Amino acid sequence: MSIIKTHEINLYGKLKNNYIRLRPLNDTHLPLLYKWNSDPEIVYWTDDLPEGEVYDEESINGIYNYVSNIAYCFLLEVNGEPIGECWLEEMNIQEVSALYPNLNVKRIDMMLGEKDWWGKGIGSAIVGMLTDYAFEHDGVDIMHIVSVAADNIRSQKAFLKNGYKFYKAVNVDGVRTEQEYQYVLKKSEWTPCHNLTYERVENINEIFVFGDFADYFNEDLQNTQTDFKNYDEIRFLQANELNYIDEMAEMCIGQSRGFFREESGFFENWLNENDIIVIFDDDILVGYCCVSIYDNGNILWVRRITVNQAYQCKGYGRKLLEQAIVYGKAKDAKRSFLHVDISNSRAINLYEKYNFRMKHYD
Repeated sequence: MSIIKTHEINLYGKLKNNYIRLRPLNDTHLPLLYKWNSDPEIVYWTDDLPEGEVYDEESINGIYNYVSNIAYCFLLEVNGEPIGECWLEEMNIQEVSALYPNLNVKRIDMMLGEKDWWGKGIGSAIVGMLTDYAFEHDGVDIMHIVSVAADNIRSQKAFLKNGYKFYKAVNVDGVRTEQEYQYVLKKSEWTPCHNLTYERVENINEIFVFGDFADYFNEDLQNTQTDFKNYDEIRFLQANELNYIDEMAEMCIGQSRGFFREESGFFENWLNENDIIVIFDDDILVGYCCVSIYDNGNILWVRRITVNQAYQCKGYGRKLLEQAIVYGKAKDAKRSFLHVDISNSRAINLYEKYNFRMKHYD
């Protein structure tokens, strides 16, 4: 039985040069939810828990099982990469529902799990996309936002930018805050948000040109065989070598669907908590692979494998994947997952040779 009840709604938008997709959340995304909900800084800004505390997997399963039965739950992707989740949720607070008898009232909640995207306007764009969908297609009469912490300025601005009005402050017996704010937007007062916080993508193919991604999982990483064996032979990118990877990432933009320019500072931030496997040919960076271990050490995330165009079709992608697998084994990871453009048959064939299989929606 599935933990997350899914749906069939996809929403699309654009913010500057970044393409946004809200796709149906489902059980294959649980590793991401475990990862984001185990980060104390992320949980601090999304829930009222004591500082430093996080949710365990059982609690996470319970939260998303409950919410997905009263909400459209979405995985948030920017340029084909998952960076968070959001909900368009039926009002489940009785005192608020009582304010609007016989009206369809909903709320929005979200989590930006990849901190590199904080402060970039993505939250405001998501609020706009969900608000427009609610009023245009979901028969919603009123959007009533609850539980915005008094110190969460970014969230407050995200709603105000989309035309919401401050409703009231509520004193709460919370752990991290003593006051929460509520915001309201009525359909009769709504101006479409796509002119305020995001651009509407009228031609859906505009996004698919940049890639439609699928989730691929290796469910038995420890028993996956590789020719490469020795963890100590893996070469990791050092902080003083960031210029190599920035230059190569720039050169590779557009070589495959979905390959976008990383946000400024991405690789530096990635190295703070994760690793980047690299292969050099003398002073030339041949390829790189961003790897991360999460879910209490159980899952290896192979975020991106990139090979210099001059070295493609020479087996370097396979070498990077094998080294990533050996890396995961050395860290005692039991499973692994990655995202791949469904049109990239060459990459898919490679991944399937190493026991990665597509996860299908229910």
